[in-house]
Amino acid sequence: MNHDSMFPQEVYEHVIDHLHDDKAALGVCGRVCRAWVPASRYHLFRKVMIPLDDVNTVAQFLELLKYSTTGRSVVTYIHKVDMHQICLHNLGGVR
Repeated sequence: MNHDSMFPQEVYEHVIDHLHDDKAALGVCGRVCRAWVPASRYHLFRKVMIPLDDVNTVAQFLELLKYSTTGRSVVTYIHKVDMHQICLHNLGGVR
């Protein structure tokens, strides 16, 4: 079944917009058909949170930036990067 021809693309994008806070559903939408990838990635990668305490995550993010040179890269969808460090002494009562 060809999903692109059933409804205008704007209808699919509107539905995907309603899933903005459901990362799992957005991931599935991005795999349904190529036309849904931009709308899904817009919400999946618009804001990226990087915990500075996790060296592996920081390294993977830097590798993603380093090797993302095509227009189809997820890097083109990143608008905000929130880098934070988890401080256990600020969790109230934990010392």
